[in-house]
Amino acid sequence: ENKNGETPFKLHLHQTWLPENDNKILSASIQGSQVAILGQSHLYYLEYDGISDTLIEIQSSSLASFSGGVSDQVAEPNSSRRGAAQELEAVHAVALSPPFPNQLRSMFAAVGIGEVVRLYRIIPRIESEVSPEAFDHLSIQILSNPVSDIRFLHNRNNSFTLLVGTRSGILVASSLDGSSGNISDRATRFLGLNPIRFSSLSLSPTDGLVDSCLVLGSQTWLVHPINTLGSGAGSLFANPLCCPQLTSACSFTSEQLDTGGFVLLSQNSLTIASLDDRVSKSGGIIDVRTSGFLFNASATQLDGTPRRLSVIPSQWTRGSDIVVTLETDQRAKVDKSGPNVSSSKGMWRSLVRLIHISDKQADDDENEEHGEEEIRSTSRLHYSQLGIDQLPVSEAAVSVCGLEFWDHPGEYYVCVGTSINYSVDATTLRSKREKPVTQGDSVPPVSGSIRVYRLTSRIESEKPADADVSTLNGGFEHGGESSCFKLELIHATQVQHIPFALASFSGRLAAGIGSSLVLFDLGKKRLLRKSELRNAARNTVVSLAPCGGERLFVSDIQNSVSLVAFKLEYNRLVVLAKDTVQRWVTSSLALDYNTVAVGDKFGNICVLR
Repeated sequence: ENKNGETPFKLHLHQTWLPENDNKILSASIQGSQVAILGQSHLYYLEYDGISDTLIEIQSSSLASFSGGVSDQVAEPNSSRRGAAQELEAVHAVALSPPFPNQLRSMFAAVGIGEVVRLYRIIPRIESEVSPEAFDHLSIQILSNPVSDIRFLHNRNNSFTLLVGTRSGILVASSLDGSSGNISDRATRFLGLNPIRFSSLSLSPTDGLVDSCLVLGSQTWLVHPINTLGSGAGSLFANPLCCPQLTSACSFTSEQLDTGGFVLLSQNSLTIASLDDRVSKSGGIIDVRTSGFLFNASATQLDGTPRRLSVIPSQWTRGSDIVVTLETDQRAKVDKSGPNVSSSKGMWRSLVRLIHISDKQADDDENEEHGEEEIRSTSRLHYSQLGIDQLPVSEAAVSVCGLEFWDHPGEYYVCVGTSINYSVDATTLRSKREKPVTQGDSVPPVSGSIRVYRLTSRIESEKPADADVSTLNGGFEHGGESSCFKLELIHATQVQHIPFALASFSGRLAAGIGSSLVLFDLGKKRLLRKSELRNAARNTVVSLAPCGGERLFVSDIQNSVSLVAFKLEYNRLVVLAKDTVQRWVTSSLALDYNTVAVGDKFGNICVLR
């Protein structure tokens, strides 16, 4: 209805078509005046007659007796797993190819039956009056998983790309010759664990993506042929969209979105979106501009180089998005002339900063102090600084983690590992041939420190008039009140080596200090060492990945990963297994109780079990 309560446009029922014997419709495809309907036991082909203004059923074919049907070729690969009746229930998808330019009819139809995709040529009605069949069987594809959806893409060079999605998240793409109907250049790609579905898009020719579709699965992808952008034929660009998992999508145009618009449905949210003006032509990530709901990535400018990031769980921030980042730069200091003035070797720029990320721009009470390293807390759209802490110029933050200590329930702590008097010129902390540093030496010894911050908050209806940023550490609006979060420094514990890796482990802090793995409890004036495993790594521990229970993966900078278990009854750390392959690990992530994914300095990612 419009503003006056009138309905200028109404839908009227024109014609009703019902399949025979109350056959359930499983899938359908429409191209112009052609309709293909897939039922439980029959395939129906209908065409719209413009003269009589009616929908005419051209052919109804039983799937069991279909040309090259489910009798021999289809049932054969699956005979050991299911019978013929179950095979008919596995029917999933049908698709009609788009017509060529200056043509009105589709030439091909693809039918997915269980794990088999059959390609047919559609016989025109003039020829079908002579031949009783409306479909001419061309080829067959047997897949390893059941079909979930089928779609054709026009390549503009008298060819098509046949896309087949499976229930296991595998995308199968093949080239289809528009003249002979031959299929070639078959390629597969795993896109996630969820079943794949397609949604066609009608975009403007100025975007260079006229015949495109969205691939909906574990992640959303924009798929389009390469030759629509002036490249060769036979290949596809699969561009991941920066948006959450979608359940449905379709094209959309309006006065505001004249090109590249579409409607997205994600759970209980309906969003109108459009592609970025700079459409990627090299397979990169495409940002999506939305109206009313955020799907695209946003960024903020940091004062220093970001090194580490830790997200504070929402249960500790009353549902707000707060992130902790470490920013570190060597040989930089802050003075009146600017924040990046060159200084002597061994001086670092480090700040501890708290930033809130929200959908609404908040009042930014940003601290004007500058330091050497930063810890920040952030939100998605707008970034408002909540607090800042300055580290000494001799310290550089190298690791961060958040945890709740088992003997301090109800309190959240952020631990930051720092290096003291560290220079990146040397690969080791100190050379073994170097003589010990005495009191008269000018070169200070290299060591490390673990700084423990407590996340505190207070809610007040009004800020004191004389309050400054150093007292409040910033604030943001939440629930109609000023919710103030800050990182309060509890203490700093000096250690012998640099703690390059920190992790929360069974209510304790696990720290990789040099080549040792140490477990700490929280004390009043310092961290209390509870257990230590010396030589847990051959060189330096660079990453820790707890995998549940009393086990965690320990990564060495040069010698891959070891699996370590904590025996509580003996208060000991024990090595259970080691990788025999040498890997220069930079990061790791536990996938389950027995599996870890690691990345190395040469750009490789591997999964170890």
